[in-house]
Amino acid sequence: MRRLMALLICALALTSLVIGQVPTNPAFTKKEASPSPNPETVRESVHEMTAVDVEAFLDGIVPLQLSQTDIAGATI
Repeated sequence: MRRLMALLICALALTSLVIGQVPTNPAFTKKEASPSPNPETVRESVHEMTAVDVEAFLDGIVPLQLSQTDIAGATI
């Protein structure tokens, strides 16, 4: 009888652990898939990356990262 009671308590403990693993946050629930965009409209809105774009990005981000992370210098 004691063995049966011990097994029952272990099963109850394991069951409560498994139930605790189910996400209850609505952010983690499955969302409906949104329709895929039309390829023709995507092509119209895509901007080609140019050297000017890369230079502007690096001119903005590199000095900021050098000052925040206290790096002596960088080579790109």
